[in-house]
Amino acid sequence: MRTRIFDLLDLDAPVYLGAYTSPLLSTDHNQYISKDLVYQSNYSSGLRILDLAPVATGTLTPVAFFDTYPANNAVGYNGAWGNYPYFRSGVVINTDRLAGLFIVMPRLSLRLKAILEGPFDPNSGLMHDSLRVRGFLPATEPYTALGLPPINSPAVGNLALGPLAVTGNNALVDWVVVELRDPLAPSVVKARTIGLLQRDGDIVATDGTSAVQFSIAVNDYLVAVRHRTHLGCMTAAAQRVSIAEKSYNLSNGSLALFGTGATKSIGAVQALWTGNAERDTQLKYTGTLNDRDPILVAVGGTVPTATVAGYLLTDVNMDGTAKYTGTGNDRDPILINVGGTVPTNTRVEQLP
Repeated sequence: MRTRIFDLLDLDAPVYLGAYTSPLLSTDHNQYISKDLVYQSNYSSGLRILDLAPVATGTLTPVAFFDTYPANNAVGYNGAWGNYPYFRSGVVINTDRLAGLFIVMPRLSLRLKAILEGPFDPNSGLMHDSLRVRGFLPATEPYTALGLPPINSPAVGNLALGPLAVTGNNALVDWVVVELRDPLAPSVVKARTIGLLQRDGDIVATDGTSAVQFSIAVNDYLVAVRHRTHLGCMTAAAQRVSIAEKSYNLSNGSLALFGTGATKSIGAVQALWTGNAERDTQLKYTGTLNDRDPILVAVGGTVPTATVAGYLLTDVNMDGTAKYTGTGNDRDPILINVGGTVPTNTRVEQLP
């Protein structure tokens, strides 16, 4: 149950750093290092995966497990004997002395923070949750129907009533897409999942608290966030995504973003540009496939002062109402975001 840790950079003067002691009584055994993780086969408690991040302080942090011998976690030699974590797919094989071979795919966990311009209130520093308050936030994710289905990720479940009832900073704003992209070919999506955005910018799974997850190998990926009415953004450099949960903030300038002007500066906040009512790769106020005309069509097409309520692509400020003219309309943000004075300008999404 104890893993002793030594610094062997100088073979003539090894340094004992300390030991990680498992809370379980099971006998630890064969262990292997892959990237930032330790994979241990600990007999009666199965495969145990630990984070190497605190290793310099002489300890490890448990992050995942798969128990091949659920009868107990006692001292002895029943259970997992060896494992192999080096497949490029991320699959780990684990051998059990009694039960045979187990093939598992550990899930990667990622915490992200992002801000959408449409519902953002600079005075509070939070996004409003009008879609939730007005009962328009759908229980099922909308992105598969928009051509952005999950890839290499666990199934995205329906939104439960519990998270919908949460108010305050963690109230739900909308569904969002999170992608992991190939650093050598940024247009290639290696994995995609769909999560929920909270008022403070946290992106969570459908239970309202857990990190979003992926079924793909631990590696360094470009991390992208996309939304149905906003232009998406992506990190300029690859970030480690691991079984050990990582956190990245795309809204405070701490990470360089791919391209030029990928987000809109609102004070100290970097927000995704709103106004993509046409659901393409640019904001356009006039001309073919512009983002203004769909709003007029949505409200009826002939009476510009009319409005329509619901969960709509034309509701770019996300207040639950598509509005073409008047205070709080959805047309003006598009004009402002293409430049404000030259309506023929466009703004291109900074995703390859």
